[in-house]
Amino acid sequence: MRSEWDRQEDLFIQAIQPTYLVKRWFGKDYQGNVYAYAGLGQASGIHGRSSEETAGFAGLMADWETRRHFMGYNARYLDAGDFGGRFMQSARIGYAPYEGDTGDLHTWFMLAVDHRPQARKNLAATPLVRFFKGPALVEVGYNVTESQPLVNFTYRF
Repeated sequence: MRSEWDRQEDLFIQAIQPTYLVKRWFGKDYQGNVYAYAGLGQASGIHGRSSEETAGFAGLMADWETRRHFMGYNARYLDAGDFGGRFMQSARIGYAPYEGDTGDLHTWFMLAVDHRPQARKNLAATPLVRFFKGPALVEVGYNVTESQPLVNFTYRF
């Protein structure tokens, strides 16, 4: 299940999102992954935009990481009916201040750069801190371009 609030577009999206691992590489000290994902659900207008539309999206994610370094890329296209279509892409780099073992709490300091061609500010930077343990992941940051907080929560089944 994916819930997303696009504050620039006054749009809230709720969808079912399956994700498929396309390829995984293991090296001596690294791991790389490529994922494909898609979703189908509903887009709802907020703050005076009261209509609802069927929404669908598809995307590709790739990452490479060691126990200390992370690089990732994500690209997605969303079609939200009368709300329109939109493309986005983002890249992240990260650094872990300590190396945790399996089952430990892991902490990452990251910088995310988002590109949304249709947005009024189409390039945004967000420093954030990522915490994960087992299947749960929480990210807290601040988008310095839009002067807005960022909170993400993911639970993988």
